[in-house]
Amino acid sequence: KNSDNKWIHLGREFSKAMQQWAKMVCDKKGLRKMREIMESYLMNVSPTKAESTYKAELVFIRPLIDFFGEALPDEITPTHIYQYMDIRGENSEVSANREKSLLSGIFSYAIKKGAASNNPCRLVKRFTETPRDRYIEDWEFKAVFNRANPFLKASMKLSYLTALRRGDILNIK
Repeated sequence: KNSDNKWIHLGREFSKAMQQWAKMVCDKKGLRKMREIMESYLMNVSPTKAESTYKAELVFIRPLIDFFGEALPDEITPTHIYQYMDIRGENSEVSANREKSLLSGIFSYAIKKGAASNNPCRLVKRFTETPRDRYIEDWEFKAVFNRANPFLKASMKLSYLTALRRGDILNIK
């Protein structure tokens, strides 16, 4: 509700509603700690991205908030990020890379908002990711295809014939 005690329409699309809500609720004093910057990023930047990216960032940001949340942006050094990468890399190097990329975007946002003076992520190297080393065999494709429902069969045929990614196939109208 606004100051006249009337409801404010935030919009019909979730991402636009989140942006509108963020403008109304955000702390006008500025962003100080990384937690505040990350939350602001989630409200202002993430909703403007593709829905799958937005959902992924909601997951990837949790460990970042736990690790860096109470720090001031200019206190974080590449060494801290390497420490984080080593800890996260024990379980999943791919997730560690995605989280580092998200953190880099958050630092860029913080610089834009005047809350940080540099992006220490640009000095940190990613883990090497190994590409797939095997493709499914014809007999494997046929085994799944024979048990699939009609929608999945159509998707499998399209994927095979066009070499499109799963997300691109599912977005065909």
